[in-house]
Amino acid sequence: MGQMQFLAPNRERVPSRALESAYIAGQEGIPWQSRTFWREDCLVVEREIGDSGNFHLAWTTSNHGEMVLSTASLAERDEPYLLPVELARGTLNRLRNQMESWKMAGLELSPRILEYVQAATESFVRSATSQQDLQAAARHADLSIDRSLEGVFLLAEESSRQMLACRHQQMPRLGTLFAVEAPANTLSPAAEKAFLATFNSCMTPFRWSQIEKKSGQFDWKLADAQIRWCQKHDLKVCSGPLLRLSAHDLPDWLFLWEGDFDRILDHAVKFAEAVVQRYSGRVHVWTAVSRMNVGQAMVLSEEQRFRLAVGMIEAVRRTDPRTPVIVNFDQPWAEYLANSQIELSPFHFADALVRAELGVAGIGLELNYGYWPGGSLARDVLECSRQIDRWAQFGLPLLIEVLIPSSSEEDASAWNRAVPVAGGVNEFTPETQARLAESLATMFISKQSVHGLIWSQLSDAARHEFSQGGVFDAKWAPKPLMQTLAKIRRAHLT
Repeated sequence: MGQMQFLAPNRERVPSRALESAYIAGQEGIPWQSRTFWREDCLVVEREIGDSGNFHLAWTTSNHGEMVLSTASLAERDEPYLLPVELARGTLNRLRNQMESWKMAGLELSPRILEYVQAATESFVRSATSQQDLQAAARHADLSIDRSLEGVFLLAEESSRQMLACRHQQMPRLGTLFAVEAPANTLSPAAEKAFLATFNSCMTPFRWSQIEKKSGQFDWKLADAQIRWCQKHDLKVCSGPLLRLSAHDLPDWLFLWEGDFDRILDHAVKFAEAVVQRYSGRVHVWTAVSRMNVGQAMVLSEEQRFRLAVGMIEAVRRTDPRTPVIVNFDQPWAEYLANSQIELSPFHFADALVRAELGVAGIGLELNYGYWPGGSLARDVLECSRQIDRWAQFGLPLLIEVLIPSSSEEDASAWNRAVPVAGGVNEFTPETQARLAESLATMFISKQSVHGLIWSQLSDAARHEFSQGGVFDAKWAPKPLMQTLAKIRRAHLT
């Protein structure tokens, strides 16, 4: 059994939940199964293989809150590594490598970025050369991490700005879909005005649990109303997912057939055909399936999940051959693989579907930023950018679903057990939600591979999935986030 050990003199920097999500990954960035635990002040990672890899861990930074950082690639050895020094090395390495890569691509670097790199390098050298004094090395490493992260955020900001400037030379207004869930009820005039000033598209979820509460009996009232509202305001419609493996999205009666996969597949396909037949010609993008890589509502093998995805894609394509069909994946970093028996990462699942030549026209990525468990822990903007570039290797359009909480307080109206964990900030507030959204959304739309950006929750009122994630608060007042997104649309989108 392979093992890596890390001394952590500033153990308070490691959040209590961090060991659940810590993992080691190779060059592909896919976590290996492992077990992480404390042995006194030493963090131990055990796994079946002994290959070199990068250790990823949630870490409480001085100026940027809790954030997942990673070491450089490390080999196993008997002597423990000093954790803060290796995280500082990995963070600085990532900044320098990305900076050089984008510089070769023509990005102009401001003097401030070079100053941050120089300061981070000086602090790192001090930390690496003073490891005989653990506390001194940890202090210098923390300084290096914070200076590297300042450079990371500035580099991401400048690269997004320059990439958007290049795109605007060819297209003054980008046609990127900019969407949120269509309202289920009539909006006030002020809320409707804010909505239409911000978004050029809508998402209509078509939840199976709401439409087919009894087998074979369809209730279209909500879906019809959402589609009519979109048409009235000339908004494009991104639909679905038609199948998502969560208890809230599946009808109760379907669980009577748990264990009979063929019956489940048959019901799912019939539902997809009914929805697509009814709304064909009024939907611009069909999302066939979502969260097939992580959904735990039913006990299904990976082969059965794959067959479900194939059956749903084929049903949509058969019923509406002209409208693009995409498949959606949650938790793209796949942190959950470290502590589960699942073999297929979301990337490999997508690869298998694309190679099957089923007519998949695009890939959706769900980024529920700062939620755990069941979401994606906070990472800096460069790391999010790198993840998007990785999925862009498929050569297919990407639609990004993003959500960021506006508060860390308990939300009794949210049905998902994932809760906000302070990341990228010291505490989630409406202002930090807007600030993080501006960085991420600007980065997303700067990429030619991203054809759509969806804010996946409309309001914190009534029942909703994730805690405090809407663009409207529980009283239907627009959050600062709404103004931020509207500003991005005015500057860049149709």
